Amino acid sequence: MRKISDSTLYILILIITFVLVSSMYFKKQYSNINVDEMLFYLSNGLDGASFDAIYQGIIDNIVDLLLLLFILSIPLFSTNGYHFYLEYRYKNFKQQIQLYPFGYKIKFIYIFILILGTSFYAIKAFKINEYILAQQEYSLFIEENYVNPSNIEIRFPEEKRNLIIIYLESFETTMMSQENGGAWKVSVTPELEQLGIENLNFSNTSILGGAIPTNGTKWTIAGLVASTAGIPLKIPPALANSYTTENSFLNGAITLGDILKEEGYKTKIMFGSDAKFGGREAYFKVHGDYDIFDLHSAINSGKMDESETVFWGFEDKKLFEWAKEEIVRLSRDGKPFNFNLLTVDTHFPDGYLEKDTPKSFPTQYENVFAQSSSEVALFLEWLEEQEFYKDTTIVLLGDHNSMQEETYYTERISDDFTRVTFNTFINAVKEPINEKNRLFSTIDMYPTILSSIGVDIIGNKLGLGVDLFSNSPTLFEQYGVEYTNLELQKNSLFYNREFLGDDFIILQKSLSIE
Repeated sequence: MRKISDSTLYILILIITFVLVSSMYFKKQYSNINVDEMLFYLSNGLDGASFDAIYQGIIDNIVDLLLLLFILSIPLFSTNGYHFYLEYRYKNFKQQIQLYPFGYKIKFIYIFILILGTSFYAIKAFKINEYILAQQEYSLFIEENYVNPSNIEIRFPEEKRNLIIIYLESFETTMMSQENGGAWKVSVTPELEQLGIENLNFSNTSILGGAIPTNGTKWTIAGLVASTAGIPLKIPPALANSYTTENSFLNGAITLGDILKEEGYKTKIMFGSDAKFGGREAYFKVHGDYDIFDLHSAINSGKMDESETVFWGFEDKKLFEWAKEEIVRLSRDGKPFNFNLLTVDTHFPDGYLEKDTPKSFPTQYENVFAQSSSEVALFLEWLEEQEFYKDTTIVLLGDHNSMQEETYYTERISDDFTRVTFNTFINAVKEPINEKNRLFSTIDMYPTILSSIGVDIIGNKLGLGVDLFSNSPTLFEQYGVEYTNLELQKNSLFYNREFLGDDFIILQKSLSIE
């Protein structure tokens, strides 16, 4: 057997240490993130990601990495002539066994054991085994339950209403008061809590509540897809790169943007970050041809200098101020408009605390959520003063549950509390048959948003979603949460062929999939 050089062994130890520390950090910090999300971002690229989050990860782990690297490297150290032996004597027989430093064969076995152990730990930490098993099992669940919008009669009212959707980064009901359905004794977000009480909130309980997370909807772009297309995001990693262009992203899907654009709506979306991150720009260009405003738009238009970039882009305070200008401009066009924005301050880790924000709570994350709740309320007060307000339905949606370190919540909430994504409908033109004690996911927001502006959907279903204004059962109510999640995690040839289109067919042929 040809010997591997000592320098190669040290490089292997460095790689093993990096994988081990990364796995431990991931398991602690991102235990609620699925493999499909991680693979999507790795394949799609991290353009537009916040360097603050990456930098914080490095800072949090550098000491552990260096210490573990030193400990794991000890067996490879030379002792410059000093050797340690175990000596065995019996009568005239003497045998010496070298204990340290290790010989080449022992070093090789040691490295091999480390590789096996680290690989096993990483597979368990990232739940790769569960992902692989799910991908090997095919399900007809999506095919049997999907309702194609092109095959359904969708009736718009004669006087079309404007639609404003405010996507709230990582917003769930957890930090609201226990009295009204949250888990905190004192509400961190009292303004949004009050809005949910005074307006329409679809809930999994008898008080404030929201959407139960399901597979393929638990990160930003997946949450946006779910609420506007009624399907989870299930893109094979091999195809992820092909969905970052302006002409390709779930091309076979018919979305909220597609429907509204066809009905003559002006479409606009604003991000306080780089729209390219996670393929968001591609999705909203392909589906609805949205006019997109993001970090680069703000810099290129002279609204801010590149040196003013913070966190993921720019502060929500600026986002809301600039949103006012865009909405006024849209309202003067004489056409119904569909305006969307996505906040960013409440993104993990710990969120971004804007200057002069009151520090009323023990943790930065709470103070950021309190700040966000106040800013949203002020923005809504401004909207209420506008002439177009009476003809406008406003939807507040959390894009997904918070990805803050799992222990942040487990240390503060009871074991039986269900964390759900926040929603509130303001100026909806319909009254729901029953908005409380419903089991639903973000997927159900797709037909529900359309229904909120007076659209009649024959059959009450679009995509995999159900109009919550109706009494039709959702997938969760029909099949149960656990079974639905299990089936949505499995592979679906229908999904691949229906929504991924030509790209999947090409991949299918190259892999000789029958």
